[in-house]
Amino acid sequence: MDSFKNELSKSIGTQRLKEILSSIQVHIGLPEAENTALLHTIAVNILPSFWEIGNETSSIQDQLVNCFATFPGLKLLCARLDELVYGDHKNAASIGMLYLDVLEASFNKLNLKKSRNTIMCSSITESKKRSTWSGFTFFLGNFGIINSSAAFLSAYNISITNRTYNVSNMAKYVEILSKKIASLLEPQNDSIITDFSHLYHYLLRPGQQKAAVSALFPHLQTYSPSFQNLFRSLNPLDQNTFLTYLFLDLDQKYSHFTFQNIEDSESIPGALATLLRLNFLPCDFLQWLEFNWEIPLNLFLMRSIVLSCSVSYKNVDKIKLKQTVNALFSTWSASHFLKNYSVVSQERLTVYLILLLSKLDREFLHECSKSFLFTNGISNRLESLDEGIRLQGMVLAEIIAQYFLVSETKSLKFDVPLMASSKATYLKSLTELNDQFQPLDSLCPQVLSAKNEKKHIQDGNAPNTQESVNLDKTFEDSSDHNERKVIIDDLQPYEISDSESEDSVDDPTISKTKVDTPKYIQSLCRLLLDVENYDAQKVAIETAPELIQRKSLFGSEVKDHAKWLLEILVGLQNRFDLPNFDRLQLSSLCNLLSACPEICGPEICSILFIGDFSLRQKTMILSSIAMAAVSLANDEERFEFPTKKLPQALHDQFFSITLDKLSFDFEKKLTMPIMEEYQDKIEGPKPLQTRIISRQTEIESRKRSPKANKLSKVVDKSLFLLLTNGFMMAVKRSSFTDPLFLVYYLKTMGILFSQSCTSKIEGLSRMVDEYIIVLTEVCRLKVETPEVNEALLFNFLVVLESTPGSLLASQHGKSLLGFEAYTQFLFNSADSGEKVKSVAAMVLLEFEKKMKDYRTLALEKILDDSSNLSLGRFGLAGL
Repeated sequence: MDSFKNELSKSIGTQRLKEILSSIQVHIGLPEAENTALLHTIAVNILPSFWEIGNETSSIQDQLVNCFATFPGLKLLCARLDELVYGDHKNAASIGMLYLDVLEASFNKLNLKKSRNTIMCSSITESKKRSTWSGFTFFLGNFGIINSSAAFLSAYNISITNRTYNVSNMAKYVEILSKKIASLLEPQNDSIITDFSHLYHYLLRPGQQKAAVSALFPHLQTYSPSFQNLFRSLNPLDQNTFLTYLFLDLDQKYSHFTFQNIEDSESIPGALATLLRLNFLPCDFLQWLEFNWEIPLNLFLMRSIVLSCSVSYKNVDKIKLKQTVNALFSTWSASHFLKNYSVVSQERLTVYLILLLSKLDREFLHECSKSFLFTNGISNRLESLDEGIRLQGMVLAEIIAQYFLVSETKSLKFDVPLMASSKATYLKSLTELNDQFQPLDSLCPQVLSAKNEKKHIQDGNAPNTQESVNLDKTFEDSSDHNERKVIIDDLQPYEISDSESEDSVDDPTISKTKVDTPKYIQSLCRLLLDVENYDAQKVAIETAPELIQRKSLFGSEVKDHAKWLLEILVGLQNRFDLPNFDRLQLSSLCNLLSACPEICGPEICSILFIGDFSLRQKTMILSSIAMAAVSLANDEERFEFPTKKLPQALHDQFFSITLDKLSFDFEKKLTMPIMEEYQDKIEGPKPLQTRIISRQTEIESRKRSPKANKLSKVVDKSLFLLLTNGFMMAVKRSSFTDPLFLVYYLKTMGILFSQSCTSKIEGLSRMVDEYIIVLTEVCRLKVETPEVNEALLFNFLVVLESTPGSLLASQHGKSLLGFEAYTQFLFNSADSGEKVKSVAAMVLLEFEKKMKDYRTLALEKILDDSSNLSLGRFGLAGL
């Protein structure tokens, strides 16, 4: 390798270059130091001379792509792009575009199986093999290629109009990787497919699940052991996510409106169940049903899911079925379920229970009819004021009560007009369904084929004889077809306005259907998931903030779909470069967190530290938490008369709230009183000022009693403690010590603490403990970025201003004195900027003011906690 490197560093001929490239392709895929150095030499010396743009079929280019379509090759190209972004290089834009072209070609040609075999069949140790492969899958799945490519294009403001790069487009990137994994679902790869489960786990992240699942859907139509091994190697959360988006895809393809013939449609649930059971087990559907029954699906698919999970000869599956029914019945019977879930969600769970009851044995149903859950659930529903809820209770009571009565001739009947409605008839008719597994041919109805044949005829394509016969038979099935002939000449065409172009009708870029503004949260979620539709994405993201805020004022619709909507919003990508996308996405998240912090708070904190997100998504999550905290702390809603406001575009530009503006306002609010007080001491007291309060104990005793707000009731367990614990567990990962992340994290924590400590909260002591630990850990990192140090000093100010001095001195004296020393170090450091030094000076003055009465107590606590004190040593505490 060293000899090849020396040759490539000098001028070299084409033939010799081909020989060298052909020789190194065998071992270049291992991420070793010598391979990386050799690839670096090729990237610097060979690519600018031998890579000809537009001539991608040349043999040298193919050999170069083979070298870089490896783990070290892709990683090196990304490192070179990052170096161009953050460094100062001559002709950086042209060199970067060259690297971007090579990266695009190498990624498209990447062979996952070959890369895996290169690593696993090498002579390195087994542990190093696994470590190297894990690093490769993490590099691909954590979007390192996307981040480097997008950062380069953004840094140099490069606008690409004549070409689309897959390595800079999130959707295309996920689609290509998913198809590469799908290509491995062959019988000969059964033993190695599990090695790609971690990579597929990364692709199933919020916002990209649909593309990841759609790529594997063709392999689900046949029995595939490779897919089964891949699915079994996923964790339960990923398995449920895969099934959710598989069901949503099937829900769009097969519904009641797809089939005009009722007899044909009745075989669809059985055929779908056959399709699902080809590669999934009953326990998979039971696991999904227990936790994801809220997902809106049509009745066809609900029947298919119930049939798939209920038919099994294994006792384990039968026991799991009864446990799942008990869990769903427990949810259905709970009183909080009636209060916190919409009527539509309750009806969906009722339908699942009715369908499942017909699949259970009589002994189990007899036990259910005597259980407390049954009587309590029915009682709660009969007491409800909503007719739909009462109807569900009465229908389920009639169904289950027949297994409780001694005489089978007697049955429970609710003789009320509500039970004679069409809804009651519909629910009771579900018990008479007898779904069975059907052949897959039923999924291709003749109606659709007839429509397709008719379309071909209208397009001018002459069908063959067999197609004509089938078409004639289709039309002959209608008894009154000959009686409904219409003379074409009698039809009057619509007038086309002059403003409409003739070509616009056939323009594929123009949407043929208008997307209606969503009026419900469920409709909003569906539009946001339609990532391929420009109009749907534009209407959804523009409507989301106002719709969430309006729906949160009444009803439980936002709470019912809060987790689903939160997952969609966090993973949403601006695929169409929509204007104000970031601001609208941030406002939607802020409104959602403000509407239901108890539900979304823990969920978004878990997503922040557990999910694999880009730095932009993490900072957006932190910004939304801070903005929601301010909104919850300010209970009063401000109304501004429209004529007093600027036009909407200017108002959004100059008055939109951001995390930087919030932290600046709070920092100014904390530092201004300090500046004014010490200005009075330097210039002398004001003429009318008669007394100066100097003791901190007197200041704290004269403070107004704190006022309770909404944030104080949920901040400790729903937000603050989850953020501190999550950071301490994730701080060892480099992505959570990035300076930009630390700045946003510290500002968010400061705003949360300052806003929640303005009210009486029971968990203040624990919050202060966790807060001090986090700030100590950040100090230990010794990040030299001025922005991080400024954010850290801002948090010191928040702690000093919002926490009683006696509490700090008695429980955190050592940490407090450490913070003071760290602030003094920043103030004296020559590397600190003017802004950091000015804020450090304010913090030092606040330390002196705050600890004037408590410094002795803090020193005593430090000495008391360190060791047993002697009399002479104890006297030093007073110094």
